[in-house]
Amino acid sequence: MVAILSEVTGRQLSYFQVPMEMTRGAKGEDAVKMYEWFETTGYSADRAALRRDFPEVPWLSFAAWTRAQDWKKLLAG
Repeated sequence: MVAILSEVTGRQLSYFQVPMEMTRGAKGEDAVKMYEWFETTGYSADRAALRRDFPEVPWLSFAAWTRAQDWKKLLAG
């Protein structure tokens, strides 16, 4: 995702995973539980079923979605 965003926005972006201890100190135990759930279980979707059930929706990949955004306007603040 970072590579795609870097390419599309023209900005060199990087990713840094915040250690859980920093999250715990800044946001508390509930936030830690939430982020641990994201890492171990996370969300999922049946993309084939979504495409079948909602053919009118223009389903996009993340890369296609990023290319469709007006990044100059979004990054202008």
